[in-house]
Amino acid sequence: MKILTAFLFISIISCSKFSNQNLYLIDDFKQSRNEFTNDTISLENVSSEGGELISYLSDKKKFMVFDFFIYGEMGKLNYTYFTDNNLKIKTVIKRDYKYDKPITEENLKIDSTITYYDYSEKPRFFDQNLKEICNIPQLKKQQIELDSFFKNNLRIKKDQTISKP
Repeated sequence: MKILTAFLFISIISCSKFSNQNLYLIDDFKQSRNEFTNDTISLENVSSEGGELISYLSDKKKFMVFDFFIYGEMGKLNYTYFTDNNLKIKTVIKRDYKYDKPITEENLKIDSTITYYDYSEKPRFFDQNLKEICNIPQLKKQQIELDSFFKNNLRIKKDQTISKP
């Protein structure tokens, strides 16, 4: 019984608010956004309504930001990837907006969810209040989705490199 109690206590403590080095990139980017140059490209074949990618690069920072927007008639997805200069993912913010009716109709109601994914040695998953979600199967599923989306939509060929300004 003591072992079970100790296990539950450790589980609760491990699923607390975050304190992680990769998530600082979000605040760093907000504070230093003017140090980045950006470029926007249209994403084709990601949805019937289209999409775009805004990339933010800086010669002063050791990270890059890739902001993907996927538009749909009944919602919008926004993935913001923070990577190191070798395109290794550090942190991702996923914003999912769902509409109760098509975007063209009046009195539209929007429901949104924001989640954060930290790609440190032990990947972590947080809700919009930055409370850790300790559902391992859900974390793995989301990580596979995020990795696949990034790889398929960044569209950098093996012989290309992203050059900083």
